[in-house]
Amino acid sequence: MNKERGTPPGFTVIDGGFPNHRQPLNSDGGGGTSGGMEARVARLESDMEHVKKSVADIAIDMKAVRSSISDVKVDLGRLDERLKHMPTKGFIFSVGLGLLAAVGVIIALAVRFIPHAG
Repeated sequence: MNKERGTPPGFTVIDGGFPNHRQPLNSDGGGGTSGGMEARVARLESDMEHVKKSVADIAIDMKAVRSSISDVKVDLGRLDERLKHMPTKGFIFSVGLGLLAAVGVIIALAVRFIPHAG
């Protein structure tokens, strides 16, 4: 470290006292850090084309998902309507209890009014 400034070797201090570890870009197309910039930009452009295609595919898939959700909502609405017309547990219990009572009355009447053999 540079004892005077507190910066490691190869670093310079820029305005504000922060170390700058980047090399300046050469604008004349030399072999500095801007070398190969055209190839890197071309690669980025190519990658962005893939990203655009992927986003378009996702948009198409989202339309299909929305359509499917809409179909599910319609089916749930139909199911809800059918369930409203189904008998409840209370209704089934009371009908069963009523039938049991009716059978009991029939048996009691049969025992009372049908003569016994014997």
